[in-house]
Amino acid sequence: MTVAGIIAGAAIGQRLSQSTYVPTTRWSDVQRCSTIKRYEERQQLVGYHVDYRYDGQTFSTRTRHHPGRYIRLHVDVDPVDGS
Repeated sequence: MTVAGIIAGAAIGQRLSQSTYVPTTRWSDVQRCSTIKRYEERQQLVGYHVDYRYDGQTFSTRTRHHPGRYIRLHVDVDPVDGS
């Protein structure tokens, strides 16, 4: 069976090699792609402007995260020269 397959394949290959078939390439005007312009407008939250009061004064800061009802402060106390 294997020998018969080899002989048949060789015969088919021989016929194809003697064929006068020449592959050709056709060019045609076909639109393959297009450009689509799309513009989007969107709003993005980038931070919070926070006004807060401390010791009778009003201060402002900006935070990346929602501060909630209270904002934590870092308070530094320096001694005042009593002279």
